[in-house]
Amino acid sequence: MGNYVLSLRAPKGRVPSAEEEAGWLRWFEKIGGQIVGIGQVKRDKDGYFVTEVGGARPDVLAGWIVISAESLGAAVAVAKDCPMLPQGGSVEVGEMPPADATPA
Repeated sequence: MGNYVLSLRAPKGRVPSAEEEAGWLRWFEKIGGQIVGIGQVKRDKDGYFVTEVGGARPDVLAGWIVISAESLGAAVAVAKDCPMLPQGGSVEVGEMPPADATPA
């Protein structure tokens, strides 16, 4: 069992509808036992994500979730149901080395 980070990217300027926000709650309930940590990037007064990486990108970092999973493939399977995808966003999945890992 390892930890994997799901980096969530949203289209610039897109504000989720109430139904889309409810989809997040359903997804969190579904994967709740796997969640190790969660983070959300601050939104401005209009609901837009305000953190931007790379300037020219068409999307912004919206948040991240750290989950536990048996393998990278299992973590990708969790990500495939992420509500960010039908909202036009993307999810990047990466393995997190243990905190006590010594660099090679």
